[in-house]
Amino acid sequence: MNIIDTLTAGFDTVRRNPWLLLLPILLDVFLWLGPKLSIAPIVEETVVAFEEMQQTLNIDSGLDATLAAMPEFDPTFLRETAGRANLLSGLVWGVLGIPSVAATRLIAPTDPWIIELSDGYAAFGLLALIIIAGLFIATLYLALTGRAVRGDGEPFGKTIRALPRYALYIVMVLLPIVLVTAAAMGLSFLCGPFTFLLLGAALWLGLYLYFAPEAITMSHAEPLEAVRNSMILLRMSFWPTLGFILLCTIIGAGMSVIWQNLLTSPLGIAVAIPINAFVGAGLTAATFIYYRERLSLWHSLVAQARAHSQTEDSPGHD
Repeated sequence: MNIIDTLTAGFDTVRRNPWLLLLPILLDVFLWLGPKLSIAPIVEETVVAFEEMQQTLNIDSGLDATLAAMPEFDPTFLRETAGRANLLSGLVWGVLGIPSVAATRLIAPTDPWIIELSDGYAAFGLLALIIIAGLFIATLYLALTGRAVRGDGEPFGKTIRALPRYALYIVMVLLPIVLVTAAAMGLSFLCGPFTFLLLGAALWLGLYLYFAPEAITMSHAEPLEAVRNSMILLRMSFWPTLGFILLCTIIGAGMSVIWQNLLTSPLGIAVAIPINAFVGAGLTAATFIYYRERLSLWHSLVAQARAHSQTEDSPGHD
């Protein structure tokens, strides 16, 4: 099965299981029409603190070198990004394949039900809880998609009971990527050009661990087995697998660019949500199918090699 056939099979899986669209659509509708958690007061306090610090440094002429080394501070940019961010967007773990349009939408002044948070500790605690909830939502989405691709009719209750284990395994697999990326970003001022090496290492890890969540949620693999299976797929056919990953990434990024032009109107969002959910679900299902087919091929090759080895080692073989 080539890449195009795999993508076609993924979208066909969604067509035959339209309930796979329910979770991403409901999540997007909630983020669009539901309450918004804003940290605008905290951002404003941060902007004021930075501006006061810059004024203090400007007074002391002996700190010219320090000022030159500091990155340029743009309060308008901070207010228009972090100040308008919706903390509830943390419910969407796009890295695990769950599609969303509303997660990228910034809070508009005309939006109803905006809850402003002024306590930094409370905001941090809420964000942590939101991210954990998002992990379980993404894990459920992957588990349901894997169940549909696997087609074994696994009881829904069994899938739900396995979610905490799946979520823990996924965190264990993704943790090295997160740590390397955080180290690269946190040490960017100290490492200089070496930051790109750390980011490259994180990208390389992400590439080799790309199919680990699928291994966990469809094959019920434990973390080490999931990592091994994902690495086997990439090493067995590097260029076709890289091409599949890049194609899925380009399609997803292209759809995001298209939706940006539709997020300015309610009608545009209403149109974008179901279409994006279908495209994203098709790509996720295709990823599961690619993993299943390539892993099955590898098992077949291993079985053939073992059979050939046993034939050569048999006493009657010349």
